[in-house]
Amino acid sequence: MSKIVLREFTPLCLSIDQIGPFQARLETIDFTDKNNEGCNLYLLLSVNGRGKTTTLELMSTLMSMLGCKDADECAKENQRGTPFDMDGLDGGTGRAQWDVLVR
Repeated sequence: MSKIVLREFTPLCLSIDQIGPFQARLETIDFTDKNNEGCNLYLLLSVNGRGKTTTLELMSTLMSMLGCKDADECAKENQRGTPFDMDGLDGGTGRAQWDVLVR
């Protein structure tokens, strides 16, 4: 099996729907600048309870899924024994999409 070498991993956009505090509507976080280029520095700023921690946990969850062959394998990796360890995703009502540029 050949080894994959990542030379670039640039977040572009994260869409969150019905996960944590993101219940009312689909929320999109844009990680690009005015020229639609990926940024090197990001700042999540808001009042308490608006989803900063949920966003970071979701990004971590999505990254951890890269190493799993299926949902059962992912479930073995977390303490609750659920595939994603996030209420919105595990209950089947939540959706997330993370668009990244990978080279």
